Amino acid sequence: KAIQIGPSMMSGYFLGGGNKRQLSAIIQRLKREKIDVTVDNLGEFATSEAGADRYLEKCKTMFGVLEPESSCSMKLTGLSPHFDPYAPDYVMRPENPLVRRLKRLFEVCSEKHLIAFIDAEHHETVSLLYQFQMKRLDEMPSYRRGGFVVQAYRKDSFREIDRIGQWVKARGDRIGGTDRRNCYIRLVKGAYEEG
Repeated sequence: KAIQIGPSMMSGYFLGGGNKRQLSAIIQRLKREKIDVTVDNLGEFATSEAGADRYLEKCKTMFGVLEPESSCSMKLTGLSPHFDPYAPDYVMRPENPLVRRLKRLFEVCSEKHLIAFIDAEHHETVSLLYQFQMKRLDEMPSYRRGGFVVQAYRKDSFREIDRIGQWVKARGDRIGGTDRRNCYIRLVKGAYEEG
């Protein structure tokens, strides 16, 4: 019975809110039931800079509904039409518009005390995604709620977790202070096959 209930319950909330009021009501109901919520702005693969800016605004609106310590999730492919593992130099460049967009979302999340996960979407982009995310978080040492998504099915998921763990330790050493927590990891089943 639980196996049948789980997917139907999940699917009822996966595409739950069409506007801020609906989203807020769903989140409040789940919180009353002691269910943790990660809000994801669906949509990926921006095909233009204007489309990426629209995705940024949708994320900001959605994150504005969330209460402190809530989790939100975003996609780099929604924030840029040029997140390309074959052009890592361009992706990592400070003048890349993706840098500005992600920094703005991290600022919103920092102001609201939100945990921000960046979805690991495709096998080809995971390494670059983590490198990009670590670099951006290093630029915002006061923001300690960055979240990494690791897809459990991947053959190198243990190595990825170790890589993130080493970065977290080094970041904690750089940041200092008594609260050494500075990121979260969400382990997910994953939906994409490795090539």
